Amino acid sequence: MDRVFRGPHNQLCEAYHSSSGEDKWQQAAAWRQAHGSYACSGIDAGCLQEDMASGAQGSTCKPLQDGTVCSNLGGLCRRGHCMPHQGPVRSVSVLWRLLSRAEGNSSSNSSSSSSSTSSSAGSAPVQRAANAGSPSHRQLQAAEGSSSSSSSSSSSSSSSSSSSSWPTLSVSVDPTRTGRAVPETFLATSHEYTRIYDYGNVKSVAAWASVFGMLSSSPIIRVGGASQDKMLQAPGDEVWAALKRLQSQTNCRFIFGLPLWQSNAVQLSRQIINATQRHFGKTVLGYELGNEPEFWPTGLGGYNTTTGQWQDGFEAYASHFHAVATALNPCSLPGGKRMLSGPGWGNVNTQPINWMADVLWAGKGCYLGEASVHYYPYIDNATVTAPQLLAEQLQQFGLSKFRDYQRVTASASLQLRVSETNSLYGGGRPALSDTMTGALWVADALFEFARAGAAGFHLHFGVGGAPDGSLGQPNTGVQTNFYYETAGGARREFKELAALQINPAVLPAPVPWPSIHVPWYGYLFWTMAAAGAYGKTADASFVPITRDSSRHAQPASSNCTANIKVWALKSKSGELRIALINKDEQQGCSVSVKVGKQYCNQASLSRLLSPGGLLGKAGITWQGQSYANAGYTGKLQGQPQLQQLLPQAQANSSCVYTAPVSAASAALLVSKATTPPAPVDSAVLRVSKPTAVTAETAKAATKGGKAAQPAAAARRGDGSALRVGKPQQPKPRAATKSSTSTAALLP
Repeated sequence: MDRVFRGPHNQLCEAYHSSSGEDKWQQAAAWRQAHGSYACSGIDAGCLQEDMASGAQGSTCKPLQDGTVCSNLGGLCRRGHCMPHQGPVRSVSVLWRLLSRAEGNSSSNSSSSSSSTSSSAGSAPVQRAANAGSPSHRQLQAAEGSSSSSSSSSSSSSSSSSSSSWPTLSVSVDPTRTGRAVPETFLATSHEYTRIYDYGNVKSVAAWASVFGMLSSSPIIRVGGASQDKMLQAPGDEVWAALKRLQSQTNCRFIFGLPLWQSNAVQLSRQIINATQRHFGKTVLGYELGNEPEFWPTGLGGYNTTTGQWQDGFEAYASHFHAVATALNPCSLPGGKRMLSGPGWGNVNTQPINWMADVLWAGKGCYLGEASVHYYPYIDNATVTAPQLLAEQLQQFGLSKFRDYQRVTASASLQLRVSETNSLYGGGRPALSDTMTGALWVADALFEFARAGAAGFHLHFGVGGAPDGSLGQPNTGVQTNFYYETAGGARREFKELAALQINPAVLPAPVPWPSIHVPWYGYLFWTMAAAGAYGKTADASFVPITRDSSRHAQPASSNCTANIKVWALKSKSGELRIALINKDEQQGCSVSVKVGKQYCNQASLSRLLSPGGLLGKAGITWQGQSYANAGYTGKLQGQPQLQQLLPQAQANSSCVYTAPVSAASAALLVSKATTPPAPVDSAVLRVSKPTAVTAETAKAATKGGKAAQPAAAARRGDGSALRVGKPQQPKPRAATKSSTSTAALLP
């Protein structure tokens, strides 16, 4: 490639020029998202595939000559830049900022109605990052106020205050009205093809089985991402053999991604289908055709079925998708099995709804078994704070867009799966995605999307890691670390070898092992709520929650000001599981839960705690257990610690359980129904004065905790999910925290 670019353009060009093989696809996608000079780079589908196939550095692509039209706005190439007649589209300084941000990210590796949300009135922040597993650079409309740069405190201001001084939220649960059932395996994972074989390593597969086995008796693993579209050849038998070892120990099922961008997509896809059917048979649930096509290095488009030439635009993409899909899964396939899914848009609002409809209507009665889409919060990775990421309006904005797509898929009699998601795009951000904020985001998002009716929710691990310590994503629950076995049986990580002056090339192949990170605790919280135990499928349905409608209800100003979410699930056996998630960074809240007499025996309370608040990474515990000393085993350490709560009897044969929930924490209240209903005796159920709960005592989660006295009633609402207090949103620097709050119900 001619060296005609300057400044950041030249650096982007050099990155592409010096890469080779599949990496060129990634570098081209990153360059395209920086805009500016890419339109004049001369990179197209043809020369990009030639460059990838050559396996060498350099390029056959030729930059466009000066004066060549490079945009639909009449821009012209000039010295390698796409410029309007009056000057550059973007200043070099802006491009330098975009490039620096991308480099920084890539190196760091519920009720039936919707609550009110609003979008930012200003311009949407531009999102740029080099995703370790996908070039998913997103420029989307952020939720209101997301451009604020206010910082989050790493510790809660309420940590030293007694729970007796916290405001109280009073709710009632009606287990007689069951709503939407949670899919049996809703929480699932997503992984790139790159290094997927690490999970089946002979020496460590048992440790990986311990991890994946926590999620379900038959966990679902999606294999795909950017790696499926940039692959030059189908994975070899050694990859399938490794996954088979994992499958034999976990009974896991698979969704495999198929390439669509390549001109030989049909050939590559057939090889993957044949190999996976041979190795995994009926444990293959389906195949997702293509990945985030709007973020391909060529942009959205496809190959003309007559000429074989690449064409830009949605119509070309839809035609190409249909041609490849019918070649792989003809409508006349024996048995009428529809095994494909798509289109796998990069986010829930990146493409018009009618485009989704066009793709679905072409394949709904032929090859499509379900629809798929990805979801990442619409916010700038580089500037977002913990309260902004957890802000309710940000979550609700994404849900509203998901429902728009869902209405289309439902009309085509198809379910909609979130086949890739996480708290932040591009692998997340260190010191945010890998903190308690990430765990709370995971737990809350799982409840929201399960209640909304998603078929599954696949948290993306990207490329788990590499032997040299690179590639692991901050937002993943479990990263892949490696150890080398040295003389005498000692186990050393890559960074230790350098200090010991040991050449890793002379050692046996490194062994991948599961390194558990904070977001994983959100996975476990959800699993206990939905399934009641680890290694089981979900067995519960949502039940409604209402605010107390008593005429003696407290005024809104005295209600709980914490950013509390309350979810209630009822198992098939009648067990009531109530999740309490406090996303506030400062304010603790006591939650009083009113239940019917059949649940007035006793309840257990499990806590998810972070000594460091929202930005805490060390000392995280769930039910008093942690992975702090798990070593290479992938096993949760310690004995579960649950508090026993006694109810306070009410005059109408109901009772109340009260649970203090400190800031930046979550709790799960579980009560088993008595059969037949046991009589309620106020003398038996008398409760002593509640023990004051500070952050320290809550963290201990010791047995025998006392129930607090119920607070006066609050104003009414209904629904399976309840939000109390004004949603967290960025505040002007000069502003102080308001003493008033609002209350709203979530969909």
